[in-house]
Amino acid sequence: MLGVFSFFVIFIGINHYNFVFIVIGEFIFSLSNYGSYILTQVIVPKVVEEKELAKANSLLTASRNIINGTADVISGILVTVISYFSIFIFDLITYFITILFFAGVEVSNDKGKNTDQVRLRESIKNYRTQIREGISEVFSNKFVVGILIIAVVLQFHTKISLITVVGYFADGGKSYLYGIYFAVLLIGFSLGSLSSTKIKDKIEFSKLTVGSYAFAGIAWLLLVFLFKEIGVLIATFIMTYISGIFEILVVTKFQEIYKDKLGNIFTIFMAIAAVAQIAGLLIAPFMIKLFGNANIILYLGILNFIAIALYALNSYAVRKHKEKELDTI
Repeated sequence: MLGVFSFFVIFIGINHYNFVFIVIGEFIFSLSNYGSYILTQVIVPKVVEEKELAKANSLLTASRNIINGTADVISGILVTVISYFSIFIFDLITYFITILFFAGVEVSNDKGKNTDQVRLRESIKNYRTQIREGISEVFSNKFVVGILIIAVVLQFHTKISLITVVGYFADGGKSYLYGIYFAVLLIGFSLGSLSSTKIKDKIEFSKLTVGSYAFAGIAWLLLVFLFKEIGVLIATFIMTYISGIFEILVVTKFQEIYKDKLGNIFTIFMAIAAVAQIAGLLIAPFMIKLFGNANIILYLGILNFIAIALYALNSYAVRKHKEKELDTI
């Protein structure tokens, strides 16, 4: 419903050259896009056997990144070939096709309830209850809190980097590297997603998380310091490769643990991660003004160690809690 509404809002905005309508439509479009991502992660465990979850998630994420990257390239070409009006129309058509596709997707309800017959008031009440349960579930589980800490810090890192590298490349007279930077983001994350299935059962999750992000932090500081702009590209590839592995392992772990509660957990998790993204985007301009592009880019690697330290503190609290439980037995 949100998708159809945003389709018509943007269409009205284009036809009347109304920027406000287009922005509102894009906001609703982004909202429904996040919803479709959560829906996809909820559907996967229902159609794939548990032993195949990691493989399915890695292929799904990699294909999504490849499609998004290809679409970005095509859109860049279309901008130079045809008018922006035609591009908006083409975008809306493809979006509407996606809406129709999801409208045809059906997943059986294990409880046998027909959701079409549930009244709106009851649905809203049920949604609020599920959100409260989701928040309680997230913050009462120390394992999830640890993952959330890593995710929030890294989202913050990514968005600050995304804003800062523009000026950093320009200051070095290498603005053309910004396009390559986006390609590196796509390639690194996609390769990491595909590699996750080979790593999943070989290394303990906590050791993999701490070790890989410590390595990425050290690599970031050294590469940026020694090789400047090229160092940023290499360090970004390492970071996104590790993050691609991390996302698949986390999604798979959640699907194995929560199952029926997966939608609630993902909703809260992504909402908190989105706040970190917004914070990074808003803070970045002020940081650039205070410290300059070069200093910010160089010391972004320190955020990795902050994330690891917070994760370690959380893990220590988990161990202490378990020890107390054993003492009381």
